[in-house]
Amino acid sequence: MEYAIHKLTFAEGRAYRYQVVDKEGKVRYIAEPTGLLLPTPTHQVTFFDADHQPLARLEPLATSPWRWTRTFILLLEEETESATAIEERWTLVDRLLLRLPTYTLRVGSYTYAARGRRYGEALYELFEPPPATEPSQEAEEEPSEGLQAPPEVEEIPPKKVGEVLHPPVGPSYMVLVEAAPLRQAPLVLTAFVVLIDLHLYG
Repeated sequence: MEYAIHKLTFAEGRAYRYQVVDKEGKVRYIAEPTGLLLPTPTHQVTFFDADHQPLARLEPLATSPWRWTRTFILLLEEETESATAIEERWTLVDRLLLRLPTYTLRVGSYTYAARGRRYGEALYELFEPPPATEPSQEAEEEPSEGLQAPPEVEEIPPKKVGEVLHPPVGPSYMVLVEAAPLRQAPLVLTAFVVLIDLHLYG
């Protein structure tokens, strides 16, 4: 799946609207950071269809301003509970080295990790978590003799399932994904990109 996201800005890179366009050039969704207009600004985002009919809202959960983890839920219109959440995390090292935050996307029973970097072709890469590894049965049955090193477990690298590009020309962002659950969740991917942009230009 491939989507282009065009950002419409006031000044200094701050957006008042994002247009999500498919491969045929048709506007599929519109996202507006409506939380910036509140008396106490938040990262609330409202999503609309191409006719500007509301579809969903990205709501930040209440948290301490001193915490380095923030969670957002995506609520469809007239929905009171959500099966979708996006978690944004920093560490002290991230702050000191001006690194981008990491994200965890939860779509139903599926979880994806997103890691970013300021320089390079891809702004963020999306990964499936590696499958849990268990010690082999033979290793469990072997009696321990003295202080032996634990059996080595081969680490399985996470599988890359998508990326967010920040092209120098053309659309503001490009979203490319392979995982089926993400392909079926364009609003989640749009919300993810909007959060990235709000962090970069907030």
